[in-house]
Amino acid sequence: MNSTENKSTENESKKSEHKSDGKENWTVRLGELVSVCQDEIKRTTEIGKRMLTASKTNTDLHESYEALGRHICDQIRKEKLTLDDSEVSRLIEKIGDCEKILEGLEKEVSEIKEDSN
Repeated sequence: MNSTENKSTENESKKSEHKSDGKENWTVRLGELVSVCQDEIKRTTEIGKRMLTASKTNTDLHESYEALGRHICDQIRKEKLTLDDSEVSRLIEKIGDCEKILEGLEKEVSEIKEDSN
């Protein structure tokens, strides 16, 4: 073999080595990428779980405030509880007005339904 053939064989051997190195490098990079994606999915899932819990807790809090308000309003109306607070009085009056409006709207809707039959 002459020196040109030796160099050609060496170059082909080096190319083959680089190809296998490239495949290994690609596999390592893909593994790293998959690992990063898995970590992000886990982290995002944990955040989502916490946010769902927070949303449910917030709903429970809202419902509890509403139930408390309804209870206090009923007790004040029945004169079993007295609060000498202008804001409480204003809110109870507003609640009464809203209830009257809703009752009227409900009656109107019922009448509209009856007229359509």
